[in-house]
Amino acid sequence: MKRIFPIAGIFILLFLAVITISCYKKEEKKKGQGETAAHIAAPKSEQDASAVKEAKKALAAKVNGARITMHDLVREMNAIAPAELGEKKEITPGLQEKIQKKALDNLIFRELAVQEAKRTGIALKPGTAEGVIKRMKESLGGAKEYEAYLKNLGVTEAEFKDRIERMQLFELIAARQIYSGIQIDEARIKALYEKEKGQSECGPAPYEDMKESLRKRLVAEEGKKRMKAWAGRLRARAKVEIL
Repeated sequence: MKRIFPIAGIFILLFLAVITISCYKKEEKKKGQGETAAHIAAPKSEQDASAVKEAKKALAAKVNGARITMHDLVREMNAIAPAELGEKKEITPGLQEKIQKKALDNLIFRELAVQEAKRTGIALKPGTAEGVIKRMKESLGGAKEYEAYLKNLGVTEAEFKDRIERMQLFELIAARQIYSGIQIDEARIKALYEKEKGQSECGPAPYEDMKESLRKRLVAEEGKKRMKAWAGRLRARAKVEIL
């Protein structure tokens, strides 16, 4: 699957002082749904490899002194681009700018959340990342396949381990700050059921069959609101530099 925003191509443009995302390769088209950070392809030439290396050095932002690199930014843009594209065939300059902003906001929020997790004493159990890596090697088929996977991501094992640990910390702090306090009462679930039960062409499913899925939807909606509010509070007291 072809990545939407090639790191090498973008970084070379940036290196030549083309600063905005609107200067990225506009002829790139969406090649299907499901594009994620894992689909950033391995460098195909020494020039590409050099550009990726430089992209890891170039900064997109600093968050309380912590670095967010262009490599991080492009990876996140690739991860969110399919959802932003929808049925659109091409990425317009305006859409590129929107994807860039959302990707950078995501990265800044996650960095702030990880910093908050560390500040409040949340820590992972020893060997957490190693366990994930072990299971991944097994699922991929062995050490050779795992090495190819890392190469395809464009990261070292140390970088990948750090990414796992940071994601685990993010999930722990998010669970504590956002989801642990969400309570959905029966009345809200029933109200949603009554609102939507007539929309099915096959007729309404029994309430008890739908109850849990409706509850999860309401939890997700409430979680999204709380996460946005929490992100705003974290950022309000942080020192964020967009570079």
